[in-house]
Amino acid sequence: GGKTGVDTPNGKNLVGAFHSPAAVIIDPAVLRTLPSHQFRSGLAEAVKHGAILDADYFAWIGEHVRELLALEPAALEHLITRSVQLKAGIVSADPFERDRRAILNFGHTVGHAIERDSGYTMPHGFAVAAGMCIEAMLGEECGVTQAGTSSALANLLSRLELPVRAEFAAESVLDAMTIDKKARSARPRFVLLRNIGECATDPHGTWTHAVDPGALLNVLSAATLTSDSRLTAP
Repeated sequence: GGKTGVDTPNGKNLVGAFHSPAAVIIDPAVLRTLPSHQFRSGLAEAVKHGAILDADYFAWIGEHVRELLALEPAALEHLITRSVQLKAGIVSADPFERDRRAILNFGHTVGHAIERDSGYTMPHGFAVAAGMCIEAMLGEECGVTQAGTSSALANLLSRLELPVRAEFAAESVLDAMTIDKKARSARPRFVLLRNIGECATDPHGTWTHAVDPGALLNVLSAATLTSDSRLTAP
């Protein structure tokens, strides 16, 4: 992606730089060396690519859940190839994230805040999975996202053995989002879907949205859990 970043006690990726790689080498067989929870974390990012850019790819993932979880080579090769194509197209057109590249942050405004609230014990992809569902719920609450979108996301993520909710303190997550790199004047901004495969712009043509604080707190409060074993990485 061309971005380097490190976490600080205040939040995710707050220190870093843009630096394009000289080359990218991908060996799908390496995925077999990962712990299961780390592999599934990667699947969350693939789902994100379909959700923001390609409804057909999103549907394909849903049709190949069994093969993907079994790490079948042909399924993994298609998953990686299509995700790379989608992300590379966005990054090459907007390398410094001044415009549409922001859509790659779908699920990450809430997801990063959930990670921080967990003390970074939750795998990144798990937090992003829950973050995508919550941000889709928020989009529906604001009348931007087509009804049923959050349910479609939750269905696919659950089948991939990823969480669709998380255990967190709503107020703490809300506070963490005020220092997110997409925040403006300490007010968090969100990538909102129009529907599966398409993101929505705000009335000013910007790819992130400011939302009503009351609606945000309502959605966060509805999305918290007291406990969920799926959130505990083995």
